[in-house]
Amino acid sequence: SSDLPKMARWSTALLWWLSGILLISLAAQLFVLKVEDHGISATGSSGNRTSKHRLSADVCIFTISSFNNFGFVRVFFEQVRRHNQHISCFVWVVADNDASWAKGIALANKALDAVPTWLHVVTARELQAMIDFSYLELAFRYDMQCFNTAIKPIAFMYILRRLNAAKVLYFDNDVWVMQSLGKLIDALDKYNFVITPHLTEPYPLDGMRHDERQIILAGQFNFGFVAMARSKPVFNMLSWWIGRLRYYGFAEPHKGMHFDQNWGDLIVSYFEQQEYLVLRDPRYNIAYWNLHYRGQHLHLVDGKVLYDDTPAVFMHFSGMSNLERYDIEGISHYQNRIRMSDYPHLRPIFQAYLDLLEKGGAMQWRHVPYGFNTLDNGEEVPLVFRGYYRDILDLANQARDDARRFKETVDWGNPFALDTKHGMPFVSWMLGGPHNASTDTDVAGWIPEFLWQIYLARPDLKAAFPEPLGRDSIALLGWFETAGPKEYNLGWLVPLVRKEK
Repeated sequence: SSDLPKMARWSTALLWWLSGILLISLAAQLFVLKVEDHGISATGSSGNRTSKHRLSADVCIFTISSFNNFGFVRVFFEQVRRHNQHISCFVWVVADNDASWAKGIALANKALDAVPTWLHVVTARELQAMIDFSYLELAFRYDMQCFNTAIKPIAFMYILRRLNAAKVLYFDNDVWVMQSLGKLIDALDKYNFVITPHLTEPYPLDGMRHDERQIILAGQFNFGFVAMARSKPVFNMLSWWIGRLRYYGFAEPHKGMHFDQNWGDLIVSYFEQQEYLVLRDPRYNIAYWNLHYRGQHLHLVDGKVLYDDTPAVFMHFSGMSNLERYDIEGISHYQNRIRMSDYPHLRPIFQAYLDLLEKGGAMQWRHVPYGFNTLDNGEEVPLVFRGYYRDILDLANQARDDARRFKETVDWGNPFALDTKHGMPFVSWMLGGPHNASTDTDVAGWIPEFLWQIYLARPDLKAAFPEPLGRDSIALLGWFETAGPKEYNLGWLVPLVRKEK
């Protein structure tokens, strides 16, 4: 009995110790939630307007666009929600510049203010956490359309990791989802990837466009839709895909690149057959490239699009993004194989989609300027700057002396900035003398790097100024001061060149 007080004291101490552990655990969980919410609160540290709640969902559906296509984004998601009320995670990834210096940022913020509460917004800036290089590198290397597609695997990674989704479905926002996506979602219980081929039947051999040659160049699978399930193979594939699109996501089929898309052909080589589903069902991803055989099966009946007697699931209206110039008679300006007169029963279907776009205000935000078209001084990024940036950082050129010096000297992770903290501004490098040029002339001359690049691409300049780094340098500079502002819209560089000279 003398041990009872001692046991009571030990019991009390144990209870206090356990209570302390519980409190610490609860505090840690709250801290984790707060950290995970950082950057996706109503107003993040950068001032971005994003979703007002943290998401964690089994299924997420997302699309990517710049601010100027928000009208299409809204129409797309409204139709998805209408037919998939069991899904609650909808994500708009904004492939645009949300910095305070971006041209048109006031209009962009109005678009963000108009985002419905059920739609989660992820900015390009937020994707930075998924990669070990600057997202601004992609924004500078690529034009708007290529940037939209180059960040697709990064967006997949973000939604799988940060939003903790188990299944993620991507659609272009010129897609009309007409029915439940349940079959696709269920397929991700078994497969890591679900992809759709452009074709399941051949084209006639008639010289019309498209034919199989264009499909081979563009990629056999259309990545206007792709779905993935959380798994190690998917994360491996996304890391690989991110690496390729860092450098090789241009629309240059003759060089083996068609945006993000033709890299997808390698899924069937790099993964076991049981890991992916090539969905051949003709009710999915109906588009101009397969209308030569699917078109005859489509009909609009009582407001529903049917494939024979079964509801179509989604159609892809590629080539309809600019409604002001869209010609319904030609179906899509990307092809000349099919006209509406060949399949007049398709007209009510196309018109129904056009009516949805008009009613939903698809063109309402088209006037918002693309924020990565300009440097942070408001001047348009010269094409010669983008071309040089692409070339100097290409892995094939990494052994060049000028490429090595460029990486050591320039703050190339922030090429839009005229004033940087971590190296020479990219613009200053372009104003310096040619960094990879040699001359045998006895008369020393100077021209800036950007003018040297213009010169190399112009046979007429080569003929007129045969010694650009020698006796003809002054004359070539004079040509630029006269013609540069007119031909290249580079008038703002003239005083900077004079200062360097």
